Amino acid sequence: MTTMIVSMYAIYAIIGTSVAIWVARKLDIHGATFAKQGDRYDSETGPAMSHLLVVGFSLVAFGVVSLALGIGSTAQTIQQCVEALSSKLGWVIMIIGLFHFLMLAVFAAMGRKSPIPQSPLNPSMGSETPTSTVAELVHRLHPHE
Repeated sequence: MTTMIVSMYAIYAIIGTSVAIWVARKLDIHGATFAKQGDRYDSETGPAMSHLLVVGFSLVAFGVVSLALGIGSTAQTIQQCVEALSSKLGWVIMIIGLFHFLMLAVFAAMGRKSPIPQSPLNPSMGSETPTSTVAELVHRLHPHE
């Protein structure tokens, strides 16, 4: 019976950490792409921020895997071991998945373009004069005037 529980723990640890590592790698590869798209971070800061977020994700994921190891471990038969293993892995995968979506939201926010204020005084608007821009805006709002 002890061998059966130890085997269950080993299988759980291998699968749980493998899932955490797989998701962390995906976040690291694709999260950097999100971070590079934004204009808030330069070419070094975006990937560095992405990597730090992945490290945080990994720490939380491994913490979840470690904490769930001791939950519900009173299995005495093979059936109870399989059920306990399934339950532990199910909870861990769901928590890691939820945290993954949270990280995607963070990466999306990092990659979102900062809005460029469109004002007549903005030099990026070209050679338009403030008067023509205001007149154009008034014409769009009140086309019959």
